[in-house]
Amino acid sequence: MGSVGGLFGCGQRSTRVHCYYQRTLTDRPVAGRRVRIELRARRLVCGSEDCARRTFAEQIPALTRRQARHTEALTPRLTDVALFLGGRSGTR
Repeated sequence: MGSVGGLFGCGQRSTRVHCYYQRTLTDRPVAGRRVRIELRARRLVCGSEDCARRTFAEQIPALTRRQARHTEALTPRLTDVALFLGGRSGTR
């Protein structure tokens, strides 16, 4: 994560850390075994006075999205399974 900081919806970049929180993501299986990623994410403070939001959760490109519980790499596979199974069983 380093000192790069995050770029917010308002266009500002920030490195001012508000707090840290634990985040758990599910990733694609490896050798038939489940993969769970546990990471320590930062919550950053926006320095812009005009910004409607004061804090933002840092997102890791190509790995995380807001409020996602699985990685970007797993999303297409989950979509394929849901389309294949269809209906209620696909939502599980």
